[in-house]
Amino acid sequence: MNLRSWATPLVLGAVTLSSVTGLLLFFGVETGLSTAAHEWLGWALVGGAVAHAFTNRRALAAHLSGARGRIIVGVFVLFTIGVSIPWPKGGGAPDEDAEGSEEVRGGDGGGLRAAEAVLTRTSLDRLAPLSGHAPAELVDRLRRGGFEEASGESTILDFAAEREARDRALAIVFSRE
Repeated sequence: MNLRSWATPLVLGAVTLSSVTGLLLFFGVETGLSTAAHEWLGWALVGGAVAHAFTNRRALAAHLSGARGRIIVGVFVLFTIGVSIPWPKGGGAPDEDAEGSEEVRGGDGGGLRAAEAVLTRTSLDRLAPLSGHAPAELVDRLRRGGFEEASGESTILDFAAEREARDRALAIVFSRE
């Protein structure tokens, strides 16, 4: 079996996987494996792309001999450099660190996740008016929902460290029932 017989199918499969998982991540849809698949199986795309470029090096050289090919590749090289620069943190979408707490960082475009980060860091007393409930009522609703350690001064992150628990707490906070 030669390199050409598996390089292109590997690239096509890896591009499909990377595209679907990338779109899921972009829209904040968490399937449980989408992030890991995007990060780790993305290596298949790298390997396949290198093999594909090697086996098709004459065609690649022909594409890059014209101005259009050089401009397109040049634009993507500039974007790659731009996204590789460590920009200052703040003002963007949350990122979960190793301990599971979220940190807000720029550049992800995840407005819903950024809003979630703010809401889960706000004390229940301050969150109550946004939810349409009195502070004491909000604390009571959360306690009835299984969050016994909820208090007016606490934040959702104080008593709901896991994403599933945070989602459940936010649902209780903003439900009209």
